[in-house]
Amino acid sequence: MVIRYHARMASTPAIKIFFMVTNTTYKRSAGELIQMIVTSTSTSPSTLTLELRGETDSGTVLEDGFRMEHFEFFDVTTSTFVTHDLFPGTCEPREEVYPDGVVELHKSKPLKTVQYMEDMSPLADPMRLLQAGHEYRIRLKPQKESGYAMGKADLFRGREHIPVNELPQAVVVELKSDDEVVLKVEE
Repeated sequence: MVIRYHARMASTPAIKIFFMVTNTTYKRSAGELIQMIVTSTSTSPSTLTLELRGETDSGTVLEDGFRMEHFEFFDVTTSTFVTHDLFPGTCEPREEVYPDGVVELHKSKPLKTVQYMEDMSPLADPMRLLQAGHEYRIRLKPQKESGYAMGKADLFRGREHIPVNELPQAVVVELKSDDEVVLKVEE
């Protein structure tokens, strides 16, 4: 699955995003810990830097600690979507960008981000919301983030932070995937 964004560059930049769970059956009585693993790769350019947060505190699936609201949980058994409380956090408009606020994607080295499903949101535990005997389809919800067609070193050039008005022209990168995983929940 390829994600494209618009920019004035020689080639069309793109990102591949795949995701999976470490076990497709969750046994509630066993108290298993299931991880969601998201793998992201820049296919063009060879290095791409993306901001992890915009004007809201929603984060992205590109950082450890991503949240349930980044995914859509569909109950196949009842043909309904699982609803949950969204994390309501917002951020002040950013004045500066710091190295820990961006992530670098490479063509040759996929970025893997991992989160235990039980910890995917500060306000909702998805494993408690899922019912035993049901099967769920999980898909990634699309997100848009700012990106730069360069690595972190070129972006920051040795500085500890960059004022927003000194950032190079950003491109909007859409994070989306056609992948889905099926998770069965047992007692």
